[in-house]
Amino acid sequence: MKGVEGTLWAAYNGVTEMLDHRKIRQMADQRLASIWFGEANRVKARALTAAVEILPHFRN
Repeated sequence: MKGVEGTLWAAYNGVTEMLDHRKIRQMADQRLASIWFGEANRVKARALTAAVEILPHFRN
């Protein structure tokens, strides 16, 4: 998307894309549980926290 490439939003969405749609080593129900409640959820939460912590450094 124009204007999104190279942003923290794009980086966070890359993490969620990988975890929610690309990581398919698990059975569907196991993957969904991971996305909602398990390791994938924890990784996405850490990615969001990191983006929020970095954000003030990018503001004018």
